[in-house]
Amino acid sequence: MPETEKNCSFQRGIKILFFVVFASVLLLGGGLRFYDLNRQSLWQDEIHTVVYVNDHPSLWEVVHRVAVRDLHSPLYYILLRMEVWAGQQGDIPLTAGRLRLLSAFLGFLALGAMFLLMLKIFGQPGYALLGLFIAAISIYGIYYSQELRMYSLILCLAPMVLFFQLKLWDDPDAGLNQYAAAGYVISSVLMLYSSLICLFFIAGSLLSLLIMSWWERKTFPTRYIEVIKLGVLIILCYLPWIVAMWRKSMALKGGVVTGLIISNPRELFKFAFENLLLHSWKEGAGFGILSKIIRNLAPFSLLNLLERDKRRKHGMILLSFLCAFTIYFAITYNRAFHTGRYFSPWWPFAVYFVVAGFSGIMLLLRRIKPGLRWWGIGFLAGFLGLYIYVQGQQIRFYYRDFEKENWRQIVKYLNTEKQEGDVLLAAGGWHKACFTYYRVELPFITGQELLSNKIPGKYKRLIYINNEPPQKEIKGLTQKFEEQSFVIKGKKLFVWEIDGKIGD
Repeated sequence: MPETEKNCSFQRGIKILFFVVFASVLLLGGGLRFYDLNRQSLWQDEIHTVVYVNDHPSLWEVVHRVAVRDLHSPLYYILLRMEVWAGQQGDIPLTAGRLRLLSAFLGFLALGAMFLLMLKIFGQPGYALLGLFIAAISIYGIYYSQELRMYSLILCLAPMVLFFQLKLWDDPDAGLNQYAAAGYVISSVLMLYSSLICLFFIAGSLLSLLIMSWWERKTFPTRYIEVIKLGVLIILCYLPWIVAMWRKSMALKGGVVTGLIISNPRELFKFAFENLLLHSWKEGAGFGILSKIIRNLAPFSLLNLLERDKRRKHGMILLSFLCAFTIYFAITYNRAFHTGRYFSPWWPFAVYFVVAGFSGIMLLLRRIKPGLRWWGIGFLAGFLGLYIYVQGQQIRFYYRDFEKENWRQIVKYLNTEKQEGDVLLAAGGWHKACFTYYRVELPFITGQELLSNKIPGKYKRLIYINNEPPQKEIKGLTQKFEEQSFVIKGKKLFVWEIDGKIGD
């Protein structure tokens, strides 16, 4: 066989192998996202999501409800309303798994968007495949792709924004790529309409574009004007939601109850990237080592700037992250905003820093001595083995043992074990919504009604279910609730038993 035919055959074999591996990783990531969607009952936030869309409202009614009641923006709710409507037309039961299909599908699309972004940055299929694999088995991506909230939508849109950002001037001589500009504006606007937490990401992206175009103004004197026009167009498209956004942002001035207060940039960086790739549910063997490796890979990403032909792409991603990080830190400084799900726009950055860290190491080793690249390959192989092991522990724990808020089983327990005179004490509207959604058969009273002694009817036991005793949620209670054994993981059962009746 001639040499040229051998080379062609070899290259064809490499392409087939790459496609097989690519398809396998994509199917693995998709399978993990679609697997057993009905296992977990809907938790508090998910139930609120369903309540907004589940009583046949128009799309305008959905938008109005979100504007008035919810922290986030309406896009995910609109998409979910359309999915629910389709299910209602076919009389398909809207189980938890059926409702979560939208999130799982968006999480699957996020993998494709991540691959395209990595391919655009590195220009090498191998590094793009590495980024895809890291994203595919990341417990963060799996978990939020199985939650009935907008975070999987953000995971999908964030890499798309960065992808189109890098394509804006693919050919400098041809000027602004109009298709990429349209994609950048559309994906940015969609992201802004997904959640309030995306504001800093889009602001960081636009600011990085403006800084880069101003830096290059001598070579491309009109580029920064084009960036300003793109920014103005995005703002104009977001104007209908500005008032609602401002109201929500003012409501968040004090922080988020479930958040962590971080006042040091290093702590913010560490917390964000641990949660974005690993999560901290199951800190078993190897977790700490892998976490340190991931954090320490970040500085090596700077070595990619040594490659002249790829310097601008890496510089743009690094600058976008720096701008977004600075804005986020400045806005949330000393406030409890730093919960894991609020970092979802950073997901492509987390994957990038791992891939870029190894890319930088390989580049440095090749420049020192070409043969040293095998040491880099060995380090990468060891990292992937540890990554698979740790993520495997997390995935196994998530599917086998993890329980968020099992309201489905809680209500089943209450309906089965109820006694005459049992009444539920509801801490707030969210509490009542969870019990009502799963059709509890016990009557409710609120904490305020108990405090004011305005409770008609007879009852013998007040039942309270939460993580803490009711005094933590309802200030001023004098009743002594006793904790009792509870078969449901993740929640505690508190009971106050009385004789006779209270009220009229």
